[in-house]
Parts: sequence; C-alpha cells; structure tokens
Amino acid sequence: MSNGDARTPGLPATLVEVVAANIRAECALRGISQQQLAAAIGINRTAVVARWYGKRQWQVEDIEKVAAYLCIDPAALFRLDERHLPKAAA
Repeated sequence: MSNGDARTPGLPATLVEVVAANIRAECALRGISQQQLAAAIGINRTAVVARWYGKRQWQVEDIEKVAAYLCIDPAALFRLDERHLPKAAA
C-alpha cells in the first residue's frame, strides 16, 4: 500500500473500524443487542450506535468494560480477525 487512501474492499481500514467490527461480531456471536451492551457498560444506546459503526471511537475504558462483559481479552478487540470479515473479503 503506497497510498494512505488505498483500501481492500470489505476490510476495515482503520483501528477504529477494526475495534468496531470486532465488537459487533462478538456481540452477534453472543446474541447481544446494542441496548444490552449499552446497559452493561453504562453508556446510552446512541453512544453505542455511533461506536458500533465506527463513527466515534471507543474509549479505552469502554473497551475494557466491553471485553469484561464479553469475557474476552481486550487485546482481542484490536486484532483483525478473519472470522469477523465478510465472506468475500476473508
């Protein structure tokens, strides 16, 4: 990638997008809604929605709370996980 704008279709381009994609995928695997996640970590649903789609960044404290709620290592939310990618991109 020689250009900062170059993207692979279907892949998250930024760390913000990777974290958001991982949180969405982990919640989907567990059947957790945005409302349930919001209540569990102590923020409102509107704030979760903005972060869910990468419009706003997840705060470190919130990532820690999400990871604890999902019973996963917070570092896992920062890794690009092929299991969380659309089938065409994987």
